[in-house]
Amino acid sequence: MKSPGQRNPPRFAGTTSGQSRLLIAFVIAAVICLRLLGHTTSAPTEYRGAESSAPAYVASSEVRKLAAASNLTADGERVLLSGQPQVMAAGAFDKACNVGHEDFITGCEFSGTPPSIYLFRVTEPSLAGLAEVTAAHEMLHVVWDSMSDQVHGAFEPLLDEEYTSHKATLGPRLDTYGKLSKAEWYSELHSIIGTEVAVLDPTLTAHYDSYLKDRAQLVAAGVQADRVLAVADDREYQLLKRLDSVKNVNSAQYSNLYAQYLAARDENSRLRFLANAPVDP
Repeated sequence: MKSPGQRNPPRFAGTTSGQSRLLIAFVIAAVICLRLLGHTTSAPTEYRGAESSAPAYVASSEVRKLAAASNLTADGERVLLSGQPQVMAAGAFDKACNVGHEDFITGCEFSGTPPSIYLFRVTEPSLAGLAEVTAAHEMLHVVWDSMSDQVHGAFEPLLDEEYTSHKATLGPRLDTYGKLSKAEWYSELHSIIGTEVAVLDPTLTAHYDSYLKDRAQLVAAGVQADRVLAVADDREYQLLKRLDSVKNVNSAQYSNLYAQYLAARDENSRLRFLANAPVDP
């Protein structure tokens, strides 16, 4: 998420011109040709890392393990590490990402030289894979931030097409971020599509494949985590509805349902890291 943003479920819908497709195809083809000719650079496709005078970053073993589990290519891992990622527990993470009391955020990225990536330490077994999806999402922000305006202009119509095709899910998903500038909106869309939409335009697929080894696995992990959270949401909501239906009618039943509701609410809060999460000093 762009500094910061919600994990869960601005609109610039448009059509893709032949000229835009030709330009982005040319960009990818040019990189491939350079590699075939032996002129491989240390920067991944379309990624232009900025020079930095900041102290050398040394990734922790936890970050290295997360990077390895996130299905990143060598270029994708290089981009992620260029953001100097830090994995944090609740207290430190909330401060770094300016997380509000009711926000559910698992990562944020701040542009800069170098950029800064902060990732929440996910310890809930039922949300396995969420940390990896978040790491890939934030890595794609760094990719987008590093692109030239010309490359942005080539990609934006392709992203618009995907947004239009999946508006029923992507619309509410992007709405959770609140008011975004055009640049922020496209950065979020680029990260969300890359980690949450399984089937894409071939040009976008080739782009994301430069950074992600197995997008399908990342998408599946995100879907599973969302399903766990949706079930918890629904249980809390259904119990609340039942409470309203027996209020002032059956005090014994109300008391029993109220206890169930509190338990469901607490579990939902726990899953969303709003309570009982490990806290750094």
